[in-house]
Amino acid sequence: MAVRKRKTDTVTPIKGTPSELSETLKAANKNYGAGTVTKASDIVRPLMVSTGVFLIDLATLGGVPQSRMTQLCGRRSSGKSTITAKVIASAQKMFPDQTAVLIDTEQTSDHVWLEKLGVDIDRLQVAYCDTGEQAIDLTDALIRSKETSIVAIDSMAALTSTKEIEASVGDHLVAQQAGMITRMVKTMINAFCAERRRGHRPVVLVTNQIRSDLNGFARFGEATRVTGGKALEHAVSLNITLKNKEVKDKDDYGSETLSINEHAFSIDKNKLCAGMRKGEFKLVRYFDDESGLNEGDIDDASTMLVYAKRMGYYTGGGSSWTLTIGDTERKFKKAAEAIFMLNDDRDIKWALRNQLLAIQAKNLKMPQEIIDQIINTPNLL
Repeated sequence: MAVRKRKTDTVTPIKGTPSELSETLKAANKNYGAGTVTKASDIVRPLMVSTGVFLIDLATLGGVPQSRMTQLCGRRSSGKSTITAKVIASAQKMFPDQTAVLIDTEQTSDHVWLEKLGVDIDRLQVAYCDTGEQAIDLTDALIRSKETSIVAIDSMAALTSTKEIEASVGDHLVAQQAGMITRMVKTMINAFCAERRRGHRPVVLVTNQIRSDLNGFARFGEATRVTGGKALEHAVSLNITLKNKEVKDKDDYGSETLSINEHAFSIDKNKLCAGMRKGEFKLVRYFDDESGLNEGDIDDASTMLVYAKRMGYYTGGGSSWTLTIGDTERKFKKAAEAIFMLNDDRDIKWALRNQLLAIQAKNLKMPQEIIDQIINTPNLL
């Protein structure tokens, strides 16, 4: 019996398919701008701008990202405006040829306190807007201005639409603010896309308030919500919630006064890296001769020593300790001496900061280019 041969199916390649795809991609980049379609391997991780707080920088591997939105949430006096000022100060030092802009929707910015927090007030533009629509249009224009390094909005909760301003007291304007913020988010995303093609990557940092949710339910404690709906929470790459505990002391005249703000933070969303999600830091509210800190400084040298010890760069015991930074070793009899040295010499403190962040990035298996980027970050203290 003859064996019948089975007919094999053959697939004939469609001629011209690869060239058609390449032509389509070329047309997209030509019509909509270079970089509209690109390989995933060509995507560049945004530069990070330091928050001025070591633990937040350690958790995010650098601070807040360029060309992305970052939200700082919290109750009143939780530290939102303080961290905003610290980021502005870092952006001014990192991009000296560009301009930082603060959109003060609450109209409560204090130039004296801003200067104590490190902001160069002569190089900071502060904008006051009558309505939320004005703030949206101004933010869009600033993002699209190549000379802008950072746009900070303090705060989203104070954005008020024209309809709300012109309405009567008894009018019910449900979701007006949420709708306005949704429009703002869409506008900013569109502006980011356009500016990336020009090589312009500004930081957008917004603050928002946590308020009581009268219609919400919490099994324990109070039901709360963030002002302005959910659109902003979905759009941001980094969302940080802040808390504050005030520590009181006596001044030279025996009166009770504020001496330290003990802040706690939790990172609720981080699309940049894995790692730690919670931490604490102290903000000094007076001049301290012993530690070498001024009002407005972050007291995180001791925290840096703790992490240096965990990572093997601060070793010893008793009255003999060694701090290794790069190829340099420094000897100390006690931790207080090391803390004072770090606060006194900001170059050494920054070098240690970069070293610890680089080790954290290495532990998280980040690519070498990101580790090199961290090590080469210029001093922003």
